[in-house]
Amino acid sequence: MARFISALLIAMAFLPAVAAAQTATVFVDPYPSPYIADWEVQSGIFQLTVMNDAVGQELVVVLTVQDSGGRQLLKATSEPEFFSANETRIITSVSELGGALDYDSGFGDDILRTGRFPEGEFRICVRLDDAFGTPLGPEECVDFTILFPDPPYLLAPFDEDLVRTSNPLFQWTPLQTPVEFPIVFRLQIAEMLDGQTSFEALTSNVLFFEGDDLTFESFEYPVGEAPFEDGVTYAWWVQALDEDGLAAAANLGRSEIWTFTYSSDELELIGSGDPQSLRFVSADQANGPLSDFDTMSFDRVVSELNTLTAAGAPIEIPLALDGDFAPISIAGVSIYIDTQRKSLAMRGKHQLRGKTFDVMFSSYWGTRADPRSKALAIKGPQFEGFFPGDGLLDELATSNAWFIVSCGDFTLKSSELPPEVQDFYGDEEISA
Repeated sequence: MARFISALLIAMAFLPAVAAAQTATVFVDPYPSPYIADWEVQSGIFQLTVMNDAVGQELVVVLTVQDSGGRQLLKATSEPEFFSANETRIITSVSELGGALDYDSGFGDDILRTGRFPEGEFRICVRLDDAFGTPLGPEECVDFTILFPDPPYLLAPFDEDLVRTSNPLFQWTPLQTPVEFPIVFRLQIAEMLDGQTSFEALTSNVLFFEGDDLTFESFEYPVGEAPFEDGVTYAWWVQALDEDGLAAAANLGRSEIWTFTYSSDELELIGSGDPQSLRFVSADQANGPLSDFDTMSFDRVVSELNTLTAAGAPIEIPLALDGDFAPISIAGVSIYIDTQRKSLAMRGKHQLRGKTFDVMFSSYWGTRADPRSKALAIKGPQFEGFFPGDGLLDELATSNAWFIVSCGDFTLKSSELPPEVQDFYGDEEISA
């Protein structure tokens, strides 16, 4: 009996030693790719290290992924594999495991629909079984986080803008990610050929310029790079990437696509001032409403106005180009640009509500104005933009006739205006 007990004790002591001789450790990127396809075939997202320090035997690797509530979302089970004594094997993708890959029913439906993990906190665990499915030790687990933020949104140059500087400043929004999740950006610019869409230009043409590993949400086109060509239209977008070069946001990390046309023509200052009111006066005095999303384009405007006010309140006037007219540049505080093009035909006299600070208008044509009057004739204005707030822009009028823009007190003889306007006003003097 004593001999039997001694043998049993020896056996019991030996079994844990064998179990401890097989170990599996797991490493996972703290912020891995959300795409299941990357987990299945791409190395670097996780790494399993399986060590067999005992005699040669068959081992089964079991890998599971759980959500923050403990629900098992994914289970990968390898086929029994023979491990020699003192063999170490490294596994870096689910496909290397072979065997069975099972998903939670609800999670599997999501995978089929989206192809990715949802955002959230997760845990990956690994353990070793023998060929009969008996665990040889406890699981080892590591937590990770899936991020899937919105891609960057472009800010400047505005879509379909006319760029007159050889070194434009490209700007876009940052990604909403933790500080410990570094983001870099890739800026790509492509020349658009006749008949091409902007997407075709960026994906089919040789890139005109590519900036990689950009760490800020703005980039000034470098001096010394290939110059933009006069009259040529370019498409551009930005892609957000993680430190491994993987897409770090939805839409493969890519922003929308905007375009701009380069012009080497320089602007001519046609008027400036610090007016207390801004009035648009036209030959057509018919009344009509101007809603928040109506459209107006200017082909000639005053080039600089500061601290524009009306009725004692500041006004915000976001403007953007519509049709083939010259663009309007706005510089100021809290300016929101609505880039939708509605091209509404507006006639008559309208009121525009909004708020603004430090507004600047610019004109491609550089139309000349009387420097004493700070006045300017403009033709065929239509408006585009979104106008929040309570301020009132005084007597904004729209028609297909020529317009007078007044900046403070002035007197202008109609003979100084284009013939179309002279015909309307005759020989009278026009005063603000």
